[in-house]
Amino acid sequence: MALAVAEAQRILRPGGLLLDLHPAGTPMRLEAWTQHRPGPAADDLDPAAYQRQPLGELALEDSASDFRAASAALAAAGQTGFEPGQTIPFEYRYFFDNLDEFSEYMDENEQLPLAGDALLERALDAIARATTPVKLVLIQPAIALSLRKAA
Repeated sequence: MALAVAEAQRILRPGGLLLDLHPAGTPMRLEAWTQHRPGPAADDLDPAAYQRQPLGELALEDSASDFRAASAALAAAGQTGFEPGQTIPFEYRYFFDNLDEFSEYMDENEQLPLAGDALLERALDAIARATTPVKLVLIQPAIALSLRKAA
């Protein structure tokens, strides 16, 4: 990350903006979102139209230390000609229509072991008990940070 910041410092014009998005140190979590009323699955996924049921966090992954290192490099960027701008924490959500779709996504990204059997069983149970359409929602806490290159 330090090399990336140094390269951005080299190529950005004075006053140029560097925007960084990266996961926060908080683990990902899984929720089951069940519609309040029966009907076809909503396309807009407005959270107000769903009851959210926490299923649990995914296991910490080894790369958490990488994200801490990235955050430290960005914090140090202010000493290398960048002025720290706005920092915004937010949640990035991935929606899945069923457990198979969720499991395939996790497997393709080599993260399936992070979910663990207990979490997958809770997801399966939530889907089985639902009386209205359900979405599985993987929530990744993330951070957006802007850095402006000093003139």
